[in-house]
Amino acid sequence: MGNLNLGFRDYAPLPSDFNYVGNGDYRDSDFDSFNAELNMKLSRNWSARANFGWNEFKISNKLTGLAEFTVTPSAAYLATKNRFDYVAEMSADPRAVLADPSKTASALMTRRKRLEESLGDSTSYQVEVTGRLEFGAVTVKPLFGAFLTKIGTGSFRRESTGAPSAGVLNSATTPGQHFQPWNFNDPSTWDRSASYDVNTIPGINLFNDSEGEDSAFYGLLNASLFKDRLILIGGARYNESWTTNTNLLPTVATPAGAPVVGSKFEATKTTPQFGAGFKVRPDLLLFASYSESFFIEDRSLTSFNPAYNTALPTSPTNRVTTSQPAAPTTGSGYEFGVKTDFFNGRVSSTVSLFHLEREDRILRFRENAPDGTFPTITRQGTVDESEGVEVEVTWSPTNQWQIYATLSLMDIKTTKATFPAIPTNADPVYQAAYVAAYNEARGLILNAVPEGSSETLASLWSRYNFTQGVIKNWWIAGGFVHTGDKAQRTANPTLFIEANTIYDLVLGYDRKVGRANFSGTLTWKNVGDKEYFPSNQSRGMPSRVVLSLSTKF
Repeated sequence: MGNLNLGFRDYAPLPSDFNYVGNGDYRDSDFDSFNAELNMKLSRNWSARANFGWNEFKISNKLTGLAEFTVTPSAAYLATKNRFDYVAEMSADPRAVLADPSKTASALMTRRKRLEESLGDSTSYQVEVTGRLEFGAVTVKPLFGAFLTKIGTGSFRRESTGAPSAGVLNSATTPGQHFQPWNFNDPSTWDRSASYDVNTIPGINLFNDSEGEDSAFYGLLNASLFKDRLILIGGARYNESWTTNTNLLPTVATPAGAPVVGSKFEATKTTPQFGAGFKVRPDLLLFASYSESFFIEDRSLTSFNPAYNTALPTSPTNRVTTSQPAAPTTGSGYEFGVKTDFFNGRVSSTVSLFHLEREDRILRFRENAPDGTFPTITRQGTVDESEGVEVEVTWSPTNQWQIYATLSLMDIKTTKATFPAIPTNADPVYQAAYVAAYNEARGLILNAVPEGSSETLASLWSRYNFTQGVIKNWWIAGGFVHTGDKAQRTANPTLFIEANTIYDLVLGYDRKVGRANFSGTLTWKNVGDKEYFPSNQSRGMPSRVVLSLSTKF
C-alpha cells in the first residue's frame, strides 16, 4: 500500500464473474490412466489382493494473472490521517474507499505474463494378505501389505518479472515486462485482447526434472476376545520416500552453458497405531486409540548461503540462498469416545474427544539478504496443536430414509515456531523499533490459528429411496456443509475468511440389469449460488448442475 507494506488484508471487491485471464490464454490437458486389481482366495482363512496402477499427464497452461494489487492513499488523506487509518476504513467499506479520489490516489492491478508446462507419469504396486485365525475364544485377524509408487515429473516455466514504466506498452522489445496495470476504478482499462508470444518470455527455470519413490511395509493385528466384547488393534507402518531434483538454470554468466543444479531428498519413519474397544452391551462400545503420521510438506528448505561472496556479482555459482533437504512433517494424536447402535441399528452414533499435534511444519519469512534483496527463507520447527470433540449421527426413520449429521468443534493453535535471528543495528532507535516489531510478529504467530484452519465444521445430509410404483429405483437427497471462520494468515490472527454454508441437491436413479449395475445422478451444487472463499486467493465454485452416468459389471 504505497511505499509501506501493511500485509495481506482481504480480497479486492471485484464482481464474482471477474477474471484476470486474457482472450488468448489457454489450458491444454492430456491424462491417461490404467488400473487393475486381482483378488485371490488362498485358503479357507487367507485371502490376497494385488493392485496395479499407471498414470500419465501433460499440461500446458498460458495464464495471464495478477502480479500485484497496489493501492496508494491520496496525499490529501495522508495530510490528516495515516495509512493505518486508511486500512481500517478499507476493511469497513473497501468499494467506497477505493472509488473516493479524496482518499485513494490509485488502485492498480498489474497483470503478469506466464507459461507453465508440466508432464509426468507414475506407476504404483500394492499387495495385501489378510487372514482369520481362531484360538479358542480369541479371534485374530492379521493384515500384511506393501506398496511402491514410482513418480517422474518435469516442469517448464516462463514468467514476466518486471513492472513496466509508465506509458511503455507491451511490444516485442519488452517481453520481460508485465502488461500495463489495469485501473481498478476504470473498467475500460480492463483490456483482455492484448496477446504475447510465450517463447519470448524469460525462463524462470529452463527445466525442472524430478523422479522418486514412495514405499511402505505395514502390518496390523485385530484381536477380539470374550465373544467380541473386547477388541484390540495394533500395527505399524514403515515409510520410505526419496526424490531427486535436477534444475537446468538459465544461462547467466556461464559461458560454458546452463548449469545443472541437483538435490536429493530422503526420509524414513515408522508410524505405530494402537487401539482398544470394549462393548459395555451389544449396542454400546467404548474406545480409545493412539496413532502417528508421516507427511512430506516440502522436500527442500531455502536458507542463506554461508559461502556467498558479497564481493562478487550474484550468479548461479555465487547464490545468495541455498537449498537443503527438509525433514518430514510428523503428527501424533489420541482419541477416546463412545459408539452406539441403538434401536436395531436405526440410530448409530460416534462421539469422540481428541488431541492432535503436528511437528516440523514450515514457516516462510521475507528476510534481508547480504545483497540487499529480500528472499523468502523457509524454516522448520513449527508445532501446531488441536483438540476438541467430533460427533457423527446416522438416523434411519424408515428403511428408505436416512439422515446423516456431523459436528466438529476444535481449538487449534500454533504453540512453537522457529524464527529468524534479530539483526543488530548501530542506530539504537532503529534497533529498538525493530525489536518491538519482531516481538509483535512472534505474538501474531504463536497461539494463532494456522492458515486454512477452521475451528467449526458441520454437515447434514438426507436421502430418500423410492421403492414402489413408477418412481421405483429413483432417490432424492440434499443437505449442506458448514465451515466456520477460517484463518487466512498465520501472521494476522484477526483476519479470517467468513463462515459459509453450501447447499446441494441430488436426484438419482439406480438399477440392476443382470449382473450389471447402472446409476445416474443429476446434482445441483451450491444451491443459491453462494459466494465463498475456500482459501487465500481462491474463489469457491458457483451454482452449477452436474450430470453423471456410470455402470459397473
